[in-house]
Amino acid sequence: MTIYGRDKIKKIAKKLSLPEWWIKSVIVEYFPCRRYGKKGKLCIFDFNKLSEQDMEQIAEKKVVIPNYKLVQNIRPIDLTNRISLSYVGLPFTTLEHSELIPEGLTNNSVFPFPLRHNKKMQDPKTTFFQYAIVREDNYFYQWKVAEMLKLDEKNYYWYKSDIVDLNQLFQVNEKMRELNNSNEKKNPNAKFIVRIENIYQEIEKARVPIREKILKYHYKMKPNYDTSKAHAPKVPMLSYFDGIRLTENGYQIKTHMEPLFLRTAIRNLTKAQEANTKRNSNSDDHFALLDEIEHSAMCIIAATNCLESYINYVFNKHLPDEPVIFDDTTNHRQKWLFVPTALDLPFRFKPDEKPFSDFSQLVKWRNNTIHHRAEFTRARGTVSHTYNQLNVENAKLSIKIVRDMVVKLSEGGKIPLPVWIKTDMGSSPGYWDEVLNYLKSIKESA
Repeated sequence: MTIYGRDKIKKIAKKLSLPEWWIKSVIVEYFPCRRYGKKGKLCIFDFNKLSEQDMEQIAEKKVVIPNYKLVQNIRPIDLTNRISLSYVGLPFTTLEHSELIPEGLTNNSVFPFPLRHNKKMQDPKTTFFQYAIVREDNYFYQWKVAEMLKLDEKNYYWYKSDIVDLNQLFQVNEKMRELNNSNEKKNPNAKFIVRIENIYQEIEKARVPIREKILKYHYKMKPNYDTSKAHAPKVPMLSYFDGIRLTENGYQIKTHMEPLFLRTAIRNLTKAQEANTKRNSNSDDHFALLDEIEHSAMCIIAATNCLESYINYVFNKHLPDEPVIFDDTTNHRQKWLFVPTALDLPFRFKPDEKPFSDFSQLVKWRNNTIHHRAEFTRARGTVSHTYNQLNVENAKLSIKIVRDMVVKLSEGGKIPLPVWIKTDMGSSPGYWDEVLNYLKSIKESA
């Protein structure tokens, strides 16, 4: 939408020491900032229209109904990146327990985020939204005041609310839709412009009692919130696999390592395969031998750690009371055997059958590696006992074991298949493509 006078918003915000998003929302909600019938639109914003008297009243306004929701406890760039990943189907950790969308009092990390279905709306005053924002005593409060409602026999949505009466605003909104669909707006005459102005006057008249009801609701709910909690520390940077929550002692972060371990395993497998190719062309290439052992070891360790991290996640998510029995010292093979029984899944892992028998071998390779002792052992063929465990074939098998175990655990639908193991993920060149391409190759060769 065409907007004039953006610099004026910045100047007012600086003068009043208030966020630009709030200043703009107040002006759009209350003050004459529109030019009607311009550039093929019903209106355009021109903030230069504000008078000195208007600007003096901005700080007094308390309620706005904007086309966004307030988000907190995350940096704007981190939220934007996660949403981008969700659009293309790539894995990331959901922000559970983060109080991402505040209800009531917000803290000083808050920022506006456009509602996805409203991003193309030209003027928030011509419709309604789910959230209202109240500013009082230099604190911001966000209240969910409505739900989206699909209108029968119409191809658009409206809103329903138990807090405010939206009937009058809906009737005016229908008139606005008629004007917006009119061919006259492309080249409006004076009469058409007057019609636009009159409808905006009707909109303001309909919104006055709505804002009053919202403020009344705010006064009712506000005592439930402690304003000392509005002061939060600086939000830390989050990786795609971090969860976050705010406590009395500051922010706490938890990281889901299983997707990172899977990526590490696959990247090291690629390097182990390259080293093995060099050895096949020159059996006396000592560096290639060391590279294959090194990267195979890293692949096997990462693959095993992926499965251990994942089963711990399953326990915390689906069997939260079981860690009393199974602590960090428990062999994670026992956890994998226990989960199908505890959740009454339609199968049971059998220790002597695949995929569990392969998994047991993988754990043995990992344990022999991280608890390695430099002792003399019998040579196996023309290479060391160590190479017989840490080689490209075992590394390749380790990733297949990860996929087989995780997919098997999802049978029955009680444990959803995690996005990071699926083969229908989106694309993010340079980061996740290696994982996706390799998982596809496993599936196609199965």
